[in-house]
Amino acid sequence: MSGTVTFIRLTPSSRQLNLVQSDRNNVPLKHGEYEIKPKHHLADSDAAEPRVDTEGIIEKTVTKLPFTNEHGDLKDQETNSKKFQNESQDKIKKKRGRPRLEREISKADIRTVKKAQPVSPTEAEPKSAFEAVNKIRANLDSEEAKLAKAQIRLVDSQGFRLIKTEIEPPLNLMNHEQILQSLRRRVIVDTREVLVINKPYGMSMHSGGNISSSSKFALTSYLQELATFFQAEKLYTVHRLDKEVTGVLCLAKNRHMANVIETLFKAHQVKKEYLAVTKGLVKERQGTIELPIAVGHIGGKERMVIVPRPPPGSKKSIPKFSQIFEARTEYEIISWHNSAAYWKLRPLTGYKHQLRVHLGFGLRCPIIGDHKYSHIKKLVPQKLPGDILAKLHVRQQKVREIPLHLHSRSLVVPGILAGGRNLVARVNPPKHFQKTVEQLGLS
Repeated sequence: MSGTVTFIRLTPSSRQLNLVQSDRNNVPLKHGEYEIKPKHHLADSDAAEPRVDTEGIIEKTVTKLPFTNEHGDLKDQETNSKKFQNESQDKIKKKRGRPRLEREISKADIRTVKKAQPVSPTEAEPKSAFEAVNKIRANLDSEEAKLAKAQIRLVDSQGFRLIKTEIEPPLNLMNHEQILQSLRRRVIVDTREVLVINKPYGMSMHSGGNISSSSKFALTSYLQELATFFQAEKLYTVHRLDKEVTGVLCLAKNRHMANVIETLFKAHQVKKEYLAVTKGLVKERQGTIELPIAVGHIGGKERMVIVPRPPPGSKKSIPKFSQIFEARTEYEIISWHNSAAYWKLRPLTGYKHQLRVHLGFGLRCPIIGDHKYSHIKKLVPQKLPGDILAKLHVRQQKVREIPLHLHSRSLVVPGILAGGRNLVARVNPPKHFQKTVEQLGLS
């Protein structure tokens, strides 16, 4: 004899059903029906605060099973029904949740995954020597920028700009080895007999004054190490740039080439070009300054002066100088705005401080940051007009900290390379210089 047995599985959202009464042996009182009692009491869905429906379904499964009056067969049916319910619950859990891991992820697994990540193109090994050099230069550039940003203050106590703290590389924060690496990176031209570098701001050509021969601010303290690195017999300085002047600087790798270049400089055969930012400008946008200069003294300190030329027949006495230099400078005003001007300068002669004294004392257009040649009769910090102070966001009391805005842009030495070719070197101004040009509306 067979019959149909209905299994009803309850979920938290189902209404509690009326249970079929059974005897002590769990045999249903009604013939042909069998009911499994729920293990937990479920709240009535009509209660004031019904339980939240977490399952959302009521599953009803109808299965035909053989039916007998023997209790053993009923126990088998009960076992089969429980097994069926467990399998159904497992299927629902698999659909609803993500698969369970056989073991937990360990830290070792995470480290292994990180090691297996592909290397980005920027971290890849350089394919050529050129790429390797560029990578080194980029790293050094970023290091110098970090050092510059590490300056104690970028603005003063009132929030005004301190241009001097923006200078890169910041030599005052660097040690000897760091400056040496920076100088290696700043090489513009390297031939068998000539080395040209981009001289940084604040580096003196030689010892003197407060700078000793072993000082980190003296170029001479690095020449031997640079000579070894660039496979030179020795490095010789063949011309000079002031401590505050940046840009192209030529060095000879042997005594013979040093003599050749020095001879060309004395014969005024070397072409040099400078860039300068000044306060004030002249009506003639280009021309030649021909004013003799000489060594003078003020306040016990030495500086160059303009030698006056009284008109013919004048009875004015001329100061006596031990030596007078007939200095000549070509100029061109590139741009101007309000009280500021951007100049291109070509010295036709090469005397000490020629450009600074010609602009400051000759044309009364001193270079911004040049406190030595701003006042004829005294040595005091430069005084800037209000529009320049406002655009640079600098206080007059802090003008003395503005660096000199004079840059050696290019150099042409004729016929010294193989085959009689000219040596040509060119470099852009430093960042603080370019920022000033932009802020003053001169770019």
